Amino acid sequence: MVLLRRAAALVVCDNMHASALFKSPAFGNRNRVSTSDLVPSVETASALPHVDIRSMARELDSKYPNSRLLPLRHKLGCINNALKLVDGNWEQHGYGIFSGKNVLDIGCGSMESYKQEKQEKSKVGVFEPWFCRCMAHAGARRVAGIDLENNDGEEFEHYQMNALLPGKLSFLKQSEFDLVHSAAVIGLGVEYGMCSANFIGKCSTEEIEALLFELYFQARRLLAEGGFFAHNHYSFKKLGGRLIPYRTNWPDGPRNVEMGELGILCGNEMEILKAVNRGRHYW
Repeated sequence: MVLLRRAAALVVCDNMHASALFKSPAFGNRNRVSTSDLVPSVETASALPHVDIRSMARELDSKYPNSRLLPLRHKLGCINNALKLVDGNWEQHGYGIFSGKNVLDIGCGSMESYKQEKQEKSKVGVFEPWFCRCMAHAGARRVAGIDLENNDGEEFEHYQMNALLPGKLSFLKQSEFDLVHSAAVIGLGVEYGMCSANFIGKCSTEEIEALLFELYFQARRLLAEGGFFAHNHYSFKKLGGRLIPYRTNWPDGPRNVEMGELGILCGNEMEILKAVNRGRHYW
């Protein structure tokens, strides 16, 4: 009961703080998102470079042995999801919004993932680092991928480690990425099924919450102001040094999600996000 009352007090306190933040000059209209460097304004959208999907498919097929075993929609799945999460006009803008940007993928996958997870033959190639490969083709200036398995031989910058252990990403500089992406690595509630086989069934809820805290903490630290964190089916924009939930599919267009609408997050993920934004540990 003490813990529940304490959590309730934190929710009330943080809701008051968030309300004041949304009304601050830095946010402008609290229901609208200020233009970021990643998502183009109407004036600059026409200048975006065109990324040809057919050309991307041919390049993937020519470079990677397992590419022809997978439908193009799978190889483009993560980059398409990230695009939809951060850009309400993704159909018009396309992958050109990533051109010249710095992108980090936490849990990027590898050629070795299939062997480690001992999946059936139909899953060959499924866990390869398609997001990083596609981002490189889309013209991102810097593409960095981190995974538990080895990615030697890949053309993007890569590191082999458990990125969710505290302090493991300290070698990366603060605010150096425009987009931090992490999909099918870790999740709570209905998204628990999206956890990697390295975690699902092997970690307690408390341990998964600790891993999630580190993921959110590092995303907030590594993102430049105005940058985006795309995590599973959620997206967050860094504004005023905080990760603010962001939705692109509102009838009136993309906007920040107010604190009262944070029910879109699963389990204790909302409390984890609030702790990260306060610069405190979740516990």
